[in-house]
Amino acid sequence: MRRTHDGKCVPVSECPRKRPRREAEKCTKPNEQWTKCGGCEGTCAQKIVPCTRECKPPRCECIASAGFVRDAQGN
Repeated sequence: MRRTHDGKCVPVSECPRKRPRREAEKCTKPNEQWTKCGGCEGTCAQKIVPCTRECKPPRCECIASAGFVRDAQGN
């Protein structure tokens, strides 16, 4: 048995299957990286965005530690 994200116990056979490792290939824009635990990205207008510590859905994000943020067009 395993717990789901909402706390219910279910048989392992009912657990969602893991995503293939190819997710990183979806990051097609320069200076993006795949993250399993999405966060809050900065923008040109607001480089540092207040953000809770909860994981947001997996996605491609700008590499903030290298000084990259999204522009108004989402690049």
